[in-house]
Amino acid sequence: MKILSRTPSLSIVVSYFIFLLSVIILSSANYRYFIEDMNDSLYVRLSALSLVLFVLSIILLLVRRETRLNIFLTIFSLVIGVYIVEIFLQFLYFGSINTQQKEHIPNFDNRSIYQVVEEFKKDSINVVPRVAPMTFLSTNGVIGVNTFSALIPLGGISQTKTILCNETGKYVFYDSDKHGFNNSNNVWNNSDKGWVLVGDSFTHGACVEPAHNIAGRLNNQLDNKVVNLGYSGNGPILNLASLIEYANTIKPEKVFWFYCEGNDLTDLEKELESSLIVQYLQDGFSQGLIKKQVKIDKALISHVELGQFLNQEKKIKKKQNFLKTGVNDIKRILRLYNIREKLNLRSYFSTVPEEFQSVIERAKSVVSSWGGELYFVYLPTYLRYSSLVENHDAYNHKSEIAKIVKDANIPVIDMHEEVFAKHDDPLSLFPFRLNGHYTPEGYKLISNSVLNFITNNEL
Repeated sequence: MKILSRTPSLSIVVSYFIFLLSVIILSSANYRYFIEDMNDSLYVRLSALSLVLFVLSIILLLVRRETRLNIFLTIFSLVIGVYIVEIFLQFLYFGSINTQQKEHIPNFDNRSIYQVVEEFKKDSINVVPRVAPMTFLSTNGVIGVNTFSALIPLGGISQTKTILCNETGKYVFYDSDKHGFNNSNNVWNNSDKGWVLVGDSFTHGACVEPAHNIAGRLNNQLDNKVVNLGYSGNGPILNLASLIEYANTIKPEKVFWFYCEGNDLTDLEKELESSLIVQYLQDGFSQGLIKKQVKIDKALISHVELGQFLNQEKKIKKKQNFLKTGVNDIKRILRLYNIREKLNLRSYFSTVPEEFQSVIERAKSVVSSWGGELYFVYLPTYLRYSSLVENHDAYNHKSEIAKIVKDANIPVIDMHEEVFAKHDDPLSLFPFRLNGHYTPEGYKLISNSVLNFITNNEL
């Protein structure tokens, strides 16, 4: 009985565990801050969390058993309450549109992209999905049906009806130009003293009709002299590659680099892992893509056919995919992903990679080589306005990004300051007020802001 009386109670064990957890969090934060260069804001938050846990563990070890149990009961109730809120955000409120929300939207098209392709095939209409260049970074080439092409395309399949995306309940299509981009072919013929746009899905035109995206609205004002080289998934190096491979051939008067604060830095980290793509940081490198469209089309068509084959196999494994989706939802909930988003406590990248500056300086050099002017357009994302953001300049390293660009003597057009911060209801500029791309009105305001900036600076 004496031996049993010396056995620590469960509450004491938990108290020691909390103490150990505080030490682990602080040690990890210090390592990431001083060794891996974690940003100051996240470091302060983790240090504060560590201090709170440390103080709590000391209190629990010093108080009486009954008081300790009451504290545990209070903490348990709070944790349960927090996870109830997290579950609500995950399934009923936060993020991009989900299944439950679609059911309440009249005539929402719930078909998958491959279902859309198959239904068009029945009517003998050739339609292809967009294929993002980012898809091929890990393989350094295009994998198709029993084929491999050692190149990374920057556009899609040329002169073909292409599925862009669906965020409003209706699929958006565009007829790709001769190089696989979201343009009409005549813009390439009218590009003398024209403009070129580079960027990711926001520049590509997701998810609005071509006439309503940034390039479409600019072309309406500039007599079809704007070439859109944007493509979904592009990061900074792929944008640079588009300038080298395509813009260099037409030497536009002005180039607009659309930077998406939501994912461009994480995309850069992926791009840096591609031994092929990083070569664009070197002078003189090119894949010669503008002369390889026949080869690009064959490679991408083969890749799409492979995707259709794999999609058929997925139908057989539908139950497994459903279980996998459920596991991902559980992981998000356990990590309090949605609450951290709403409170601006999540940092998906800790610092600005040093290579970002190299990319920007290289882009400036490339555009200047033909006498062109480069402009940097900062695009804010939904989370900036749906979260509790105290310092908009620090959020997503906005001021740091702007400084790097300005130090390279590149003008910055800040769409947060010029458009969204001035708007009475910025969330209304996103479809259904949910996480996604811009509405036609949002794109209209951005294109107008670009035009106003250029007009005011040329007077």
